[in-house]
Amino acid sequence: MRKAFREIARHPHAPAPALLACLTDEQARPLAAAHPNLPPAVTAELLTDNNDQVAEAAASNPSLAPTVMSVASLRFVL
Repeated sequence: MRKAFREIARHPHAPAPALLACLTDEQARPLAAAHPNLPPAVTAELLTDNNDQVAEAAASNPSLAPTVMSVASLRFVL
């Protein structure tokens, strides 16, 4: 099942409900966080994820509003 979550999260036309399910898998979570079909509210929540890889993937999600993106970029400034 874990491999299925990763494959779903990589699919360009994966629907939001499937991506939400992918967030339950540790390896698929960053892929789902970066997916443009993930609901923007969920993507915004993932910006504060404890896993930096997930938070960075969410920050790179093209569906984020520019204002949210600019706030998210502050977390990743060295």
